[in-house]
Amino acid sequence: MQYAHTETALKRIGVFYDGSYFMRLSQFFKHYRKRCQYISIDGFHEFIRNTVAHHETGGNISFCQIVDSHFFRGRFSLSAAQKASTLEPDRFQDQILMHAGVTTHYYPMNESVNPLEEKGIDV
Repeated sequence: MQYAHTETALKRIGVFYDGSYFMRLSQFFKHYRKRCQYISIDGFHEFIRNTVAHHETGGNISFCQIVDSHFFRGRFSLSAAQKASTLEPDRFQDQILMHAGVTTHYYPMNESVNPLEEKGIDV
């Protein structure tokens, strides 16, 4: 028996999120687009796999796997988050990312300036 040789090899994909940008984009889709929904992490990952498959494997998505995904974002101190009433939304966001298999990386917000800003991280 002969097997057809294929140039297609497994494509391993890493996804790195700029958390603040992604959250603003998701808010935009929730409040200003017709469907009024946040961006689905699982749906976004499927979109990435399909796009890579289209360009790299002739459309065979089974050869495209997301093997690593990381979410980077600044985080307020406990007292600042309590004042801003953001503890519950932050915890909900953590749950979504955790269930999607995304590793989170949080960095302290610079609370010494007004308006509050992230210290910045380049991925």
